[in-house]
Amino acid sequence: MNSIPAIAARSKAARPLSLHTLYLATRDGAPFSRAERGVVATAVAARFPGFRLSDTLGSFGGRPVATLLVDVAADDTPRVMALARDLGLALGQGKVGLAVGGQYQNISA
Repeated sequence: MNSIPAIAARSKAARPLSLHTLYLATRDGAPFSRAERGVVATAVAARFPGFRLSDTLGSFGGRPVATLLVDVAADDTPRVMALARDLGLALGQGKVGLAVGGQYQNISA
């Protein structure tokens, strides 16, 4: 019979990962198309084993803008930044927002 200490000794201690959130806004304020969501999902899945996509409503310049949030738990911020640049280029955006640990920055495509 396995003992709990023996099982714990064999398992690796999981190191916490930082939650990275990318903010993708549509250029015309309309919701993302199925094709655009597919581009995003495919690009993220090619780089990270798990992620979350969430639709939300943002605001820019006083007008509502459909926004897609991409949450990725990772320990490699430069890799997430590269993803942000690639998504910005693929979707025709000049910048993509990135929040990590409560800090926000724009990533130029």
